[in-house]
Amino acid sequence: MNEDTGLFVDVAASVPSPTADIKLLESSGLLKRLPAGVGAAGDLAYVGIQKLHPTGLAATPRRKPRGQERPPEDIAFNRAFARRRIQVEHSIGFARRFEAITQTACMTPSGQGDFFFLSLF
Repeated sequence: MNEDTGLFVDVAASVPSPTADIKLLESSGLLKRLPAGVGAAGDLAYVGIQKLHPTGLAATPRRKPRGQERPPEDIAFNRAFARRRIQVEHSIGFARRFEAITQTACMTPSGQGDFFFLSLF
């Protein structure tokens, strides 16, 4: 999904069993198809996305260290990250409200209709 426009740029077919979002992204090959200079950002389900992106141009929110307080720089980073991601989250919510991504997709051979979203910047 393009962060600036809120438009979907890629939709992946669903899989029949529970699968981690990062694994679906990896198997889709989307990051390898991105134009040069285009990065990716995802929620905490995409931790490790930097390793998958061909140039490492990817980001996720920072997790809180175990047993410690969250550092102030992580709070600032996550707040700035959330400000960029809000358009993506609103677009996903809009699609869900109109059942665009919750209904079974009849056009797929498996009859599956779940999709994952990735923010592009």
